[in-house]
Amino acid sequence: MQPSSPPHSDGDTRNQPMLIQNQHVAMPPKVISCKQIVVPTTIFNTQDASVNNDSSLKMAVEVAKTWKPGSTLSVSFIGRANVPDAVIESVKEFAHIWSQHGNIFFNFIGDGLVGLIRISFTPGGGNCSAVGTDCQLKDFNGQYTMNLDPEEDINERSLQSEEGKAVFRQIVLHEFGHVLGCVHEHQQPKANIKWDKDRVYTAFGGHSKKKRDLIDVNIFEHYPQNPAIVAGTEHDKDSIMHYEFTPT
Repeated sequence: MQPSSPPHSDGDTRNQPMLIQNQHVAMPPKVISCKQIVVPTTIFNTQDASVNNDSSLKMAVEVAKTWKPGSTLSVSFIGRANVPDAVIESVKEFAHIWSQHGNIFFNFIGDGLVGLIRISFTPGGGNCSAVGTDCQLKDFNGQYTMNLDPEEDINERSLQSEEGKAVFRQIVLHEFGHVLGCVHEHQQPKANIKWDKDRVYTAFGGHSKKKRDLIDVNIFEHYPQNPAIVAGTEHDKDSIMHYEFTPT
């Protein structure tokens, strides 16, 4: 499944959360496809030099797609028979971290298409998730709403080293962040990232229009400066919802 519409922005609602909740504007449903990115340092240059090392769970959310505070979301697994128990249990463990930081809970209820959140482990399907309450739309009837890819670190081998486990944890937290309604942190207007687009396209293998369109949706396109659409904190490069841009 691929993203079907461009994302769009961020506004600081810490002082007026109810105003924003009552003025939300819904964006079209979409699945956000996520990858860890390794690119040369010259590809981007940010003017925002602030780093908050305690902010990994800071985020910007698509307001119309957030859940009612205190909600418990049912979660099921598709194709679990082919997935090691250690992988399943680690997904549960890391997903629950969100509940320690926010008033939202997950209830893992079993296998098949029975959960509100339905997780597949399709090899080659990428790590991706529906955004917030989009999972309830007919677009996702009879389908998974999240994929965790065994070919992209969601496997038992990753759990056998501290480094691998850290990557596994990062991916699960990121995708469950989308479940809560979070958007990509680097796509809010406050990010102020200056991209060398040609080099980004090259780094991602953007040789076809379809691939370039996917890169545009997941990297370059920003949400509009409208807190009725997206609300959140200032841009934070350490957010779990930020793509990882590792210098080479």
